Amino acid sequence: MKIIRYILALIFAIAVWGNLYVIMDDVTKGEAYGFKVGDSKADTYNKAMQLFKNEDLHTWNSDAGSCKVPSDSWLAKIEFSEICKLHMLQNDVWWFHFGDERLNNIRIIFIDNKVKNINRHRHFMEAI
Repeated sequence: MKIIRYILALIFAIAVWGNLYVIMDDVTKGEAYGFKVGDSKADTYNKAMQLFKNEDLHTWNSDAGSCKVPSDSWLAKIEFSEICKLHMLQNDVWWFHFGDERLNNIRIIFIDNKVKNINRHRHFMEAI
Protein backbone atom coordinates (compact mmCIF):
# COMPACT_ATOMS: atom_id res chain seq x y z
CA MET A 1 0.00 0.00 0.00
CA LYS A 2 2.88 2.38 0.81
CA ILE A 3 4.42 1.77 -2.60
CA ILE A 4 1.18 2.77 -4.32
CA ARG A 5 1.09 6.02 -2.31
CA TYR A 6 4.70 6.78 -3.23
CA ILE A 7 4.01 6.10 -6.90
CA LEU A 8 0.92 8.33 -6.84
CA ALA A 9 2.86 11.06 -5.03
CA LEU A 10 5.63 10.83 -7.63
CA ILE A 11 3.13 11.06 -10.49
CA PHE A 12 1.48 14.07 -8.84
CA ALA A 13 4.86 15.78 -8.27
CA ILE A 14 5.86 15.25 -11.91
CA ALA A 15 2.52 16.68 -13.10
CA VAL A 16 2.88 19.76 -10.87
CA TRP A 17 6.52 20.29 -11.92
CA GLY A 18 5.57 19.99 -15.59
CA ASN A 19 2.81 22.57 -15.29
CA LEU A 20 5.05 25.02 -13.44
CA TYR A 21 7.91 24.86 -15.90
CA VAL A 22 6.21 24.62 -19.27
CA ILE A 23 4.68 27.56 -21.12
CA MET A 24 1.98 26.54 -23.55
CA ASP A 25 0.05 29.71 -24.29
CA ASP A 26 -2.59 29.85 -27.03
CA VAL A 27 -3.89 33.36 -27.81
CA THR A 28 -6.91 33.90 -30.09
CA LYS A 29 -7.88 37.41 -28.95
CA GLY A 30 -5.84 40.51 -28.22
CA GLU A 31 -2.04 40.74 -28.22
CA ALA A 32 0.78 38.50 -27.11
CA TYR A 33 4.58 38.41 -27.49
CA GLY A 34 4.58 41.56 -29.64
CA PHE A 35 1.97 40.29 -32.11
CA LYS A 36 -1.73 41.10 -32.43
CA VAL A 37 -4.61 38.85 -33.47
CA GLY A 38 -6.22 40.34 -36.58
CA ASP A 39 -3.04 41.95 -37.97
CA SER A 40 -2.14 41.37 -41.61
CA LYS A 41 0.75 39.14 -42.67
CA ALA A 42 2.75 42.18 -43.85
CA ASP A 43 2.32 43.97 -40.49
CA THR A 44 3.20 40.77 -38.64
CA TYR A 45 6.34 40.25 -40.74
CA ASN A 46 7.46 43.83 -40.02
CA LYS A 47 6.86 43.30 -36.28
CA ALA A 48 8.80 40.03 -36.37
CA MET A 49 11.72 41.77 -38.07
CA GLN A 50 11.79 44.41 -35.34
CA LEU A 51 11.21 42.03 -32.43
CA PHE A 52 13.71 39.41 -33.54
CA LYS A 53 16.40 41.47 -35.29
CA ASN A 54 18.98 40.57 -32.61
CA GLU A 55 17.74 37.03 -31.93
CA ASP A 56 19.30 33.78 -33.06
CA LEU A 57 16.09 32.79 -34.84
CA HIS A 58 15.33 29.54 -36.64
CA THR A 59 12.42 27.80 -38.35
CA TRP A 60 11.77 24.27 -39.60
CA ASN A 61 14.20 23.55 -42.42
CA SER A 62 11.35 22.27 -44.61
CA ASP A 63 9.39 25.54 -44.16
CA ALA A 64 12.26 28.00 -44.48
CA GLY A 65 12.37 28.30 -48.26
CA SER A 66 14.30 31.41 -49.25
CA CYS A 67 14.54 32.62 -45.62
CA LYS A 68 17.18 30.20 -44.49
CA VAL A 69 20.89 30.24 -44.18
CA PRO A 70 22.04 26.88 -45.61
CA SER A 71 22.03 24.17 -42.96
CA ASP A 72 22.00 20.40 -42.61
CA SER A 73 20.03 20.66 -39.37
CA TRP A 74 16.29 20.14 -39.02
CA LEU A 75 16.13 23.83 -38.02
CA ALA A 76 17.35 26.55 -40.36
CA LYS A 77 18.51 30.01 -39.29
CA ILE A 78 16.18 32.73 -40.56
CA GLU A 79 17.64 35.65 -42.46
CA PHE A 80 15.06 38.43 -42.87
CA SER A 81 15.08 39.94 -46.38
CA GLU A 82 12.67 40.98 -49.12
CA ILE A 83 12.93 37.50 -50.68
CA CYS A 84 12.19 35.96 -47.27
CA LYS A 85 9.22 38.30 -46.84
CA LEU A 86 7.74 37.15 -50.16
CA HIS A 87 8.19 33.52 -49.11
CA MET A 88 6.61 34.01 -45.68
CA LEU A 89 3.65 35.99 -47.02
CA GLN A 90 2.67 32.87 -49.00
CA ASN A 91 2.47 30.68 -45.87
CA ASP A 92 -0.34 30.48 -43.34
CA VAL A 93 1.75 29.09 -40.47
CA TRP A 94 4.96 30.74 -39.28
CA TRP A 95 7.34 29.15 -36.77
CA PHE A 96 9.98 31.15 -34.91
CA HIS A 97 12.36 28.96 -32.88
CA PHE A 98 14.74 30.73 -30.53
CA GLY A 99 18.25 29.43 -30.98
CA ASP A 100 18.22 25.90 -32.29
CA GLU A 101 15.78 24.73 -29.62
CA ARG A 102 12.69 23.05 -30.99
CA LEU A 103 10.86 23.42 -27.65
CA ASN A 104 11.26 27.19 -27.41
CA ASN A 105 9.12 28.78 -30.09
CA ILE A 106 6.31 31.04 -31.22
CA ARG A 107 3.90 29.84 -33.88
CA ILE A 108 1.59 32.25 -35.70
CA ILE A 109 -1.40 30.92 -37.64
CA PHE A 110 -3.11 33.01 -40.31
CA ILE A 111 -6.60 32.64 -41.74
CA ASP A 112 -7.62 34.89 -44.65
CA ASN A 113 -4.23 36.65 -44.37
CA LYS A 114 -4.94 37.79 -40.80
CA VAL A 115 -3.41 36.53 -37.54
CA LYS A 116 -5.88 34.05 -36.06
CA ASN A 117 -3.74 32.39 -33.40
CA ILE A 118 -0.50 33.13 -31.53
CA ASN A 119 0.99 30.11 -29.81
CA ARG A 120 3.94 30.18 -27.37
CA HIS A 121 5.65 26.98 -26.34
CA ARG A 122 8.67 26.75 -24.06
CA HIS A 123 10.00 24.10 -21.76
CA PHE A 124 11.90 25.21 -18.67
CA MET A 125 14.93 23.14 -19.58
CA GLU A 126 15.22 25.01 -22.89
CA ALA A 127 15.46 28.33 -21.03
CA ILE A 128 18.38 27.34 -18.79
